[in-house]
Amino acid sequence: MPTSENLGIEICRRLKRHWGAVFAGDWPRLEKVRIEETPRNIFEVNADEIE
Repeated sequence: MPTSENLGIEICRRLKRHWGAVFAGDWPRLEKVRIEETPRNIFEVNADEIE
Protein backbone atom coordinates (compact mmCIF):
# COMPACT_ATOMS: atom_id res chain seq x y z
CA MET A 1 0.00 0.00 0.00
CA PRO A 2 1.44 3.42 -0.94
CA THR A 3 2.43 5.77 1.83
CA SER A 4 2.09 9.54 1.80
CA GLU A 5 5.86 9.81 1.48
CA ASN A 6 5.91 7.61 -1.63
CA LEU A 7 2.94 9.42 -3.16
CA GLY A 8 4.58 12.80 -2.54
CA ILE A 9 7.82 11.66 -4.15
CA GLU A 10 6.03 10.28 -7.22
CA ILE A 11 3.88 13.40 -7.62
CA CYS A 12 7.01 15.55 -7.39
CA ARG A 13 8.83 13.42 -9.99
CA ARG A 14 5.94 13.68 -12.43
CA LEU A 15 5.58 17.41 -11.96
CA LYS A 16 9.31 17.99 -12.43
CA ARG A 17 9.37 15.85 -15.57
CA HIS A 18 6.89 18.13 -17.37
CA TRP A 19 7.35 21.43 -15.53
CA GLY A 20 9.65 23.06 -18.11
CA ALA A 21 7.31 22.31 -21.00
CA VAL A 22 4.36 23.95 -19.28
CA PHE A 23 6.15 26.80 -17.48
CA ALA A 24 8.99 28.11 -19.61
CA GLY A 25 11.45 30.44 -17.91
CA ASP A 26 12.39 30.96 -14.30
CA TRP A 27 8.89 31.47 -12.95
CA PRO A 28 6.96 29.71 -11.51
CA ARG A 29 9.36 27.34 -9.80
CA LEU A 30 8.40 24.01 -8.26
CA GLU A 31 9.63 24.22 -4.68
CA LYS A 32 7.88 21.43 -2.82
CA VAL A 33 4.96 19.03 -2.73
CA ARG A 34 2.98 18.90 0.50
CA ILE A 35 0.48 16.20 1.44
CA GLU A 36 -1.62 16.78 4.54
CA GLU A 37 -3.66 13.74 5.56
CA THR A 38 -4.66 15.14 8.93
CA PRO A 39 -3.61 18.24 10.89
CA ARG A 40 -0.93 16.11 12.58
CA ASN A 41 0.09 13.90 9.65
CA ILE A 42 1.87 16.05 7.04
CA PHE A 43 4.60 15.15 4.56
CA GLU A 44 6.62 17.52 2.38
CA VAL A 45 8.97 16.71 -0.48
CA ASN A 46 11.62 19.27 -1.41
CA ALA A 47 11.65 19.35 -5.22
CA ASP A 48 15.40 20.11 -5.36
CA GLU A 49 16.14 16.78 -3.65
CA ILE A 50 14.18 14.63 -6.13
CA GLU A 51 15.70 13.41 -9.39
